[in-house]
Amino acid sequence: MAKQIFVVRPHSVVDLITNSSSELFVYSGPKSAAVVEDFIRELIDLNNRFSDHKVTFEDAFREIYVSTETRKRGDSSDDGYGIETKPGDVIIESRSDNTIPWALQQAIEDMLGATRYHLG
Repeated sequence: MAKQIFVVRPHSVVDLITNSSSELFVYSGPKSAAVVEDFIRELIDLNNRFSDHKVTFEDAFREIYVSTETRKRGDSSDDGYGIETKPGDVIIESRSDNTIPWALQQAIEDMLGATRYHLG
């Protein structure tokens, strides 16, 4: 039997989203929640200058807050997320599923140094 080779020439490249997901970031650095929010708002401004997908802070994020207690959420007996927070951590949550553009998620992780938790 002769082998058949198929050649596929892509017409364009797009991102493929296969499921909905929300995100939570935990920032444990020296900056205040207000400074973190200002940083994220500046990232949004940059995103909106260079992207066709415009977002607002209010559309993408819930209110940023500071953890007041040590908390472990989602160990193996719970939902599996493994989120740990301590007093003073800044908590950054997505407004809903898929509300934070990928470039902003990357910047929050890479530039701010926050830990990202994919909530499924």
